[in-house]
Order: sequence, then C-alpha cells, then structure tokens
Amino acid sequence: MNKALKTYIIASVVFISVSLVYILPALFNLQKAEAQAITPNNSNVVLPSVQTNIKPVEQDVVVKTCRGNWLYISSVGIKIDLGYENVSSWNYKSIPSILSETKGNENTVILGHNYCEGGNCFSPTTDFAQIINVQKGDIAAACIDNILYQGEVLVSKSFDDSATYILDNWLDRPIVTAFTCYGECYSQSCQEVKSRWAIAFAKN
Repeated sequence: MNKALKTYIIASVVFISVSLVYILPALFNLQKAEAQAITPNNSNVVLPSVQTNIKPVEQDVVVKTCRGNWLYISSVGIKIDLGYENVSSWNYKSIPSILSETKGNENTVILGHNYCEGGNCFSPTTDFAQIINVQKGDIAAACIDNILYQGEVLVSKSFDDSATYILDNWLDRPIVTAFTCYGECYSQSCQEVKSRWAIAFAKN
C-alpha cells in the first residue's frame, strides 16, 4: 500500500468518526422530538365536555288489588263485607256500607250498625261495632272496588252526632273513615243517638 492511499484511508476514517459524533446525537434528538409530537401530554389535553340528558327514573305507583268490598281491622280480626248505600236510604236493614256520596273522595266513609240494647250503644253489639275497641296505631284495611287501602289508624274516638264534617276530608289527607252508633240511643237501629264512634285510617 503506497503512502498516499494509506493517508487517504486514515483521513476517511477520521472524517466518518467525527461525522458520527455530530450526526448520531442529532438523529437521536430528532427521534425524541417526533415521539413527543406524536404522544399527547395528558396535562395539556382538554377533553370535550359531555352532557347527558338522563332523567331520574320515576317510580310507578303500585296499586294493590283485592276482591270485593270489605273492611278489616287487625285488632278485631274480622273481615266485614260491605255494600254501597247513600246516606238517606241507609237504615237498620242495610248491611254495613260504603256511602256512595263519598265514592272516589279523599275520604271514603263506611257506616255500620251497633244495635241498641237497654237504650244504649256503649258496647259493641255487632261485628262492625267492634271498631269501638280499635286503638290508635292499629292497622286497618279496606277493599273498595277491588283496590286495597291499608294504613295506621289515626283516630278512634267518640264524636257528637252533629259532627257531619267526618263525611268530608276532615284530616286533610287520603283516609277511610268508619263510624257507628255510640252512647245513648232512642231507637233499636241506633239511628237516633247523641254520639257516634268513628275511626279513620290512612289510605295507603
């Protein structure tokens, strides 16, 4: 190998070595820059806001069904069949009845017998009149037109015979009111009395 060729080869190796010293870091920095451009910086990424139009689920009102028309008081333990009657036609021959004037009202009213014995109705003389022994807080139920209403007894007490407001929505909430004769009476059917006994329970 002559001296000129040897010098050329050495010079070429030196040139390539020096070039690699500058080129390789530049290539590495270029690749790093490209990678940063491709990979998003999570701290700077702003995601579009998503609005949902999901409405709260409304709970369906569960209607409990039953069969017929009847009244049941837990503390009495007797289911009493009921008829339909209006106030003016109800008498001692009528079975305990839902007063037709109150059908569909907030306050559904039931009227039943407590036959007189010895001129008074202070004690129950019929199954229906057992409502006299009902306590506040007892559970009562009524099947009215195949719909079951049941709830806690809110009121159980004697009312003056002139207290006709118990036919209205007198507790300002959905209720069932049941009443019968109570106290001194002037006829066997106890339609003429000084007072009545009434209970009212929540219509749930």
